[in-house]
Amino acid sequence: MIRITCLNLSCADNHFHDRLLAAASPSRAARAARFRRREDGLRCLAAEALLRHALNVHHGSWQDISIAETSRGKPFAENLPGFHFSLSHSGQWVVIAWGEREVGLDVERIDPARNVHALARRWMHEEEQAFLAAAENPAAAFTALWTAREAWGKYRGFGIAHEVSSFSALSPPEGLSLFYPPLDKDHSLCLCTAEDHYALEILSPDALLSL
Repeated sequence: MIRITCLNLSCADNHFHDRLLAAASPSRAARAARFRRREDGLRCLAAEALLRHALNVHHGSWQDISIAETSRGKPFAENLPGFHFSLSHSGQWVVIAWGEREVGLDVERIDPARNVHALARRWMHEEEQAFLAAAENPAAAFTALWTAREAWGKYRGFGIAHEVSSFSALSPPEGLSLFYPPLDKDHSLCLCTAEDHYALEILSPDALLSL
């Protein structure tokens, strides 16, 4: 079974940021410091904290696990081959999907001001463009499709922005499922997996610190 853990940062305060920073690895702390906006740095720090939480639940500890990246930039647990994960963050959410099989996950904030039809013509499959044209809420429909495309790209280990004609989120490859777990009206979340079900957990900053 794939587990999804979602961290809601809407109530995060300076104390939460400072606690995450104090516990962060040197590389993650340096990466967070490069962001101009504090909220971007907070999401960066929270992503590492969520990964450590998932490793603690799955493995019993995160401290003996080495995280590396493939040549295409996909992170993986170098010395824990039975553990797979995918991280994403946008808006007030930081999310991780994890389990014993490959996963891809993406979350995006819905932007009503985005010119979704122009973006769809450039980047999306014809089937997706037709679906979007008939949607009552084009911004929400576009974001759902986009998260699906990103989740599938993460599942495979590289992006699909250039593969406009080869993939439609409305017709995923055989053997794969696309799930859209509900978060809130302002964000879209999509999970790509070969599993047929998942479990969803939503944490607050206080809950994460207490684990």
